Amino acid sequence: MFFSTQASFTASFVIGAVGILTCRNARKTKFMYLAIIPLMFAIQQFAEGVIWLNLGGRAVPEILVEFSKYLYLAFAFVIWPVWLPLSLFLLEELPLRKWLISPFFLLGACLAAYFVSYLPGNTIIAETTHQNIHYTLKTPFAIDEWFLIGIYTIATIIPCLISSTKYVIEFGILITMAWIASEFFFNSNFTSVWCFFCGLVSVFIYIVIRANVCSPVTTQGYRR
Repeated sequence: MFFSTQASFTASFVIGAVGILTCRNARKTKFMYLAIIPLMFAIQQFAEGVIWLNLGGRAVPEILVEFSKYLYLAFAFVIWPVWLPLSLFLLEELPLRKWLISPFFLLGACLAAYFVSYLPGNTIIAETTHQNIHYTLKTPFAIDEWFLIGIYTIATIIPCLISSTKYVIEFGILITMAWIASEFFFNSNFTSVWCFFCGLVSVFIYIVIRANVCSPVTTQGYRR
């Protein structure tokens, strides 16, 4: 089975290992905000691995399962729509593109604030459907879920396609491909599958960091 306990934990350790190398190559520059993303995905996938263990009938402490659910959805709903556009805004060297990215960061922040109003005190239900994990909230969103996903997608993908930082557009294209695959082939489990695919795609950030920080022509690493 492609999505499973083993897949989540394996992805977590592999992405985490690449994330450590990525952070080391970022050399405490402003690229650290982008470089830390694979490590964050590794934590998220580890949390889903714990959820998989529970769904598979393993004896996992309930408090750990509940913490993993909230941690997983906190990354998915709150952290990603803010962190990705923010990291690209901080990296941007061209004033016009920096100005163009800023509304998407604000959009992501507003979306995250809306999600935060629903997560605390809510009951998160995680269950397996079509051999994947489907997450639902006991108190559903007041706004249509797919409208929220559309706003979420705009806030996270468009900044990548605007960025002048070398290879970030390619990173955005990979995320878009992951979105398309999740939407058309795993629609009922979109959240879990897209986060898994984006976690795998996040290893590409290693190439972004190597090209922009480690290259001797870093100052020329921007698209104009």
